[in-house]
Amino acid sequence: MMTIKRIALASRPLAEPSHENFRLEDAELREAAEGDVTVRVLYLSLDPYMRGRMSDAKSYAAPVPVDGIMEGETICEVVKSRHNGFGPGDIVRGRTGWCTGAVINGDLLRKVETHGAPVTTAIGVLGMPGFTAWSGLKFIGKPKQGETVAVAAASGPVGSMVGELAKLYGARAVGIAGGPDKCAFVKGELGFDSVVDHRSEDFVRDLNAASPNGIDVYFEKRESGKKKRSKTPNLVLNQSPLRLSVQALGLMIRKDDVKNVLSALTTKLKRSVQAQATTPTTLSPT
Repeated sequence: MMTIKRIALASRPLAEPSHENFRLEDAELREAAEGDVTVRVLYLSLDPYMRGRMSDAKSYAAPVPVDGIMEGETICEVVKSRHNGFGPGDIVRGRTGWCTGAVINGDLLRKVETHGAPVTTAIGVLGMPGFTAWSGLKFIGKPKQGETVAVAAASGPVGSMVGELAKLYGARAVGIAGGPDKCAFVKGELGFDSVVDHRSEDFVRDLNAASPNGIDVYFEKRESGKKKRSKTPNLVLNQSPLRLSVQALGLMIRKDDVKNVLSALTTKLKRSVQAQATTPTTLSPT
């Protein structure tokens, strides 16, 4: 029997999560059934969407129940296998949650390529964050050479990828981040052409200065359960035509969040943006 450590959701946070909302537990793994795989967790992708799963507000996915194990995608090593697709020593990707080990149905696992790139890229640039950035920019934003792409949350895993991809398309990447440390990281480490601090009292002026030719593509990733309204779309209204990519993880977003981000845009888009210059966001609100 394998003993593991795991983190449970002890209570639902009312504001910012704290250690009081979580509980560290010791547990014994169950015996693996036919088709199951026993794994040792190597890496956990700690993603922003997890904050939404701590809430019981209606969303596209069920919340983590109180006393339930916090969920998350992980990179694991197979310890034992009763599934013919995996063997001991295989490196796999799955949704085991916040724990040091798990027994999971092998059909829910995917092998990770161990040559050519670090295995952690399977839950980063070659995983959900990377493909969220790539799909939104390639199929919705469609930046052209010399255009300006404004990226909200530019210091995060998705936003940082959007900026890098925008540069590869030959576009100008303008990052939006919160605070001097994040802004320095976006400009100095990630190589964005310019960055503005959304916490600044001069945010609108600074973004105008960073985008002298206007904004052609605006990319914002919204997590379910996030209530704060974005200041950026009100400024982007001044630029036309505009291609807008508002994505949540998995290309899904809550109805309320869509309203928060897009309500100010509706009238302007109908009046001033040519249909052929606008690609609608693909949403799956439930």
